[in-house]
Amino acid sequence: AMTMMCIVWLLILPTPWNQAPIMQSPHLSLLYILNCLCGVVVGGCCPAFYELSAEICYPVSEGTSASFLTFLQNVFMVIFIGIE
Repeated sequence: AMTMMCIVWLLILPTPWNQAPIMQSPHLSLLYILNCLCGVVVGGCCPAFYELSAEICYPVSEGTSASFLTFLQNVFMVIFIGIE
C-alpha cells in the first residue's frame, strides 16, 4: 500500500507532459524525499516477490526461478534503456 501511495504521489507531480497537477507547487526536495521513500518501500517488496515465485514454481529449485526472474529483469532493463 505504501509503494502505491508513493508512486501515485510521484505521478501527480508536474512534468512537461502534465501541466495541471493536483499539487500546485511541489518543491524539488519533496521529489527527492518521495523518490527515496519509494525506493525503500519497493526494495522491501523484492524478497517477498522472489519467495512467491519460488513457491509458485515449487518442483523447480529456488535458484532456478530466481535466476530466471533476474534474467528477465535485465532483459527489460536493456530494452528500456535502448528506448531512451
